[in-house]
This record gives sequence, structure tokens and C-alpha cells, in this order.
Amino acid sequence: MLRCDLMLCAQGVIRDVQTNNISVFNIFAEITPEGFPILVQQLSIYARFQRDVQNDPSNYEFILRMNIAERTLFEHTVNVDFQDKAMNNTIINLQGLVVPTPGELQASLWHDENQLNQYLIQVHEPRQVTTETHSS
Repeated sequence: MLRCDLMLCAQGVIRDVQTNNISVFNIFAEITPEGFPILVQQLSIYARFQRDVQNDPSNYEFILRMNIAERTLFEHTVNVDFQDKAMNNTIINLQGLVVPTPGELQASLWHDENQLNQYLIQVHEPRQVTTETHSS
């Protein structure tokens, strides 16, 4: 049976070609902007898929959706080829995502209208900017 047992969003995800090891840096857990809208300049989504080699096909098509406040910000079809293996590491790199409002930013992976996994990033209200002036 097909499953996505790990999913996360970070500033960067790298796969070593020789070892197939994954390195992840700057995992997004929450964002506190100065104001809205905000631009997340680099966003990498990592998903690890598992399948039954004996019973499941080798190629799949998934939908990646990015939503906030019931609004779809991004939707993209992702083709995954297991190449006769049981596990697949998929990395999706977005070079800019505009987030218009605070809320729960949800990255989710779908197959045949079934949600396989999701990752949530809390986007907070803008922080208060304080200024100081000094006379001399």
C-alpha cells in the first residue's frame, strides 16, 4: 500500500547522489513577518514515499497543495517514479511563495483525492515594530 511516512518544509533540502542521504536545513515551524503579504523566497518540500514492490505500481502522480485560511496559494502535479524500489525521496523546490495573511500554512500531498500527508507552518500576526529616537 502506498504511503507518505515523512513530510516537511524547509529553506533547503539536498539529496546526496552517491549515498541517497537527505540533508535538511532551516526547517519551517513558524513565521513571524514584519507585515503582509510576505514572500517566502526559498521553500523546499521533502516527502518520503513507501510502497509495496510486489503489489503497487512503480509510477505515481501526486498533487502538492499549499493553502492558508482555506485559500489555495499553489497547486502542482508531481510525478514520482520508484524505479522498482520500495522507497522514494521526493524534493520539490519553490522559488517564491507569496503568503497573503496570517494563519496555518498547510503543505499537503494528495493521491486520488486521498490526503497522504501534510505539514503545517504557523504564520503569526506581524510583530510590533518599536523605534527609538535620541536627541543630541
